[in-house]
Amino acid sequence: GGAITEHAVADHAAGAGKELARASCMICHRMLGDGTAIGPDLSGAGAMGTEALLRNILTPNIQLESGYYRHDVKLRDGTVLSGFLAKENETSLTLRQIGADERFIPKADIATHDISRTSLMPEGLIDSFTDEQISNLFTYLKTLR
Repeated sequence: GGAITEHAVADHAAGAGKELARASCMICHRMLGDGTAIGPDLSGAGAMGTEALLRNILTPNIQLESGYYRHDVKLRDGTVLSGFLAKENETSLTLRQIGADERFIPKADIATHDISRTSLMPEGLIDSFTDEQISNLFTYLKTLR
């Protein structure tokens, strides 16, 4: 009786959380093979524990790995690009950008290149979510192990 109902409620919450993750997290993150590889892969996010998950979502700049520093590049033609460094050599660099393909940039075209120890993930990303949505999202994320 009761256990089946609890299980059904947990499944429903995880399902709703997965839809929320698809709409908000997978724009930049991969989860179990789905999504976009801009930020870290979240396939093992459940192993972090609730506190670490919450900290990483609310304050994404706290534990930022060097591979996820934001690169702001201004080209000689005035174009401004932001993203993560995917590749770099003596003559070029490649940026991974949100909502766009990787961008190959010859260094000769670069006017300025600044590296920021801030995440492309905005703080307060879940501020507009209801308590139920946040609960559902965490129920889903905790299933990822």
